Amino acid sequence: KRFSWEGRIVVRGETRWVSIESIPRDRPEGGTIWEGVMIDITERVEAVAALAQSETRHRRQLENKLQTSLEAAAIAHEIKQPLARVLLQARLAAANPAGRDAALATISAEARAVERTIEKMRVLLRSVQTSHELVDLRTVIESSLLQVKWQLAEHGIDLVQRGGSKPAYLEGDDTQLQLAVTNLVRNAIESIAEAGPPVRRIVVSIRRSRDQLTLSISDSGPGWSGVERKQLPFCTTKAGGSGIGLSIVRAVVQHHAGEISFHRSADGGAEVRLRFPATRRLPSPNRGST
Repeated sequence: KRFSWEGRIVVRGETRWVSIESIPRDRPEGGTIWEGVMIDITERVEAVAALAQSETRHRRQLENKLQTSLEAAAIAHEIKQPLARVLLQARLAAANPAGRDAALATISAEARAVERTIEKMRVLLRSVQTSHELVDLRTVIESSLLQVKWQLAEHGIDLVQRGGSKPAYLEGDDTQLQLAVTNLVRNAIESIAEAGPPVRRIVVSIRRSRDQLTLSISDSGPGWSGVERKQLPFCTTKAGGSGIGLSIVRAVVQHHAGEISFHRSADGGAEVRLRFPATRRLPSPNRGST
């Protein structure tokens, strides 16, 4: 039976790749002798490895270019829509002075929409080299909920908070964390407002383990469609949405060495879980809680 083998051997302290081919030959006086060749294939193996690395780099470059193009298209769309409405309202105001106040109100609202998009992208593209401080996740949540308090009241949505009786510390950037929480709660509000379910509820909870914090935001809306599970730069399940918010959340979670997962909530809607490494470090007595 023929013997074939390729592998590494060490010759005088140097690693070489070799290919061995050998066949057995029976000797007249008895016994078997193996005859064959051993070829040094180090250069071939190194050339193949270099080619594979080059192909991998090229593929990653193409993927990065594609992702950048998709991101640019989504951002342009997000900004172009409100700007188009601004121009339309400006023309209507010029043609109809009686409706100028309503047009100006619309222009103001759309300008704020552009401003919010720019702020989102500023945080999304912010360098990940920002210094991390000791942050209490409870404080992040409270600050985030203050920003959406009026939206909750406007749509008659009940907010339930759980697990916030004890500090939940992690090393992070409180501004980025707050933006991620705010985006998720706003997504939940908009989903409920669009679907109009009989139960209007959002539950925000914190769970702690020895080395992990889990922030859960669930709602009673229509739930996930499945697109959010795909690794796309921007995706959305809401009418008129661009998905930039979810992309920001992903970026923030990655920045904090965390994980994001999607589930069905107890109310039949959507649930997002953000997991972060917890810290055992506590604030200094003269500093207090972050």
